[in-house]
Amino acid sequence: HIVIDSRVDPTDFNSNEVFVYDGAELIQLTSNDRRENYISINDLNQVAWIGYGSFTNQWGNPLTDAFLANRIEPIDVLIDIKPGSDPNCFNNNGAGVIPVAILGSESFDVTHIDAASVRLASMQVKAVGKSDKLLASIEDSNGDGFADLIVKIHDEDGVFELGEVEAELTGNLLQDFDATPIKGNDSICIVP
Repeated sequence: HIVIDSRVDPTDFNSNEVFVYDGAELIQLTSNDRRENYISINDLNQVAWIGYGSFTNQWGNPLTDAFLANRIEPIDVLIDIKPGSDPNCFNNNGAGVIPVAILGSESFDVTHIDAASVRLASMQVKAVGKSDKLLASIEDSNGDGFADLIVKIHDEDGVFELGEVEAELTGNLLQDFDATPIKGNDSICIVP
């Protein structure tokens, strides 16, 4: 994650707000009338910053407060690359798609996922047609009675090295669910 402060209103010096960039989108942490500066992530994975308010001390200097927020930790999800295959082998040559199932459970509803935010390493969900419809569907891929999100990742040449490696999937929930990040891993084997 990258933490930044940015003006929401470019003409208002006091409109700085704190944002976290999770690799896919900016998530706003503050919305107030203070000017936030000096943002950092400490050793406890907390975001810390100074906020300047509209009040001043007897010398006319703005009063400041220190703030602390927990860094947004991703939800661990179970994924199955090439559902039904074992091992999960493919040639990473830039042709075709790589199917990935994000598995739902009693405690995780995959319909809350923003499919447009999903990445397998740096590769995105493939979009097709004039409307750029994402190749994503809801189905029970493993027969456990829970809905899974099946995405077809657009293959990009050379993302993975030859041999057996671990692939990481990242993404976010929809804005209605606070855009909370998700992550999951599965083993793959890359063949020539």
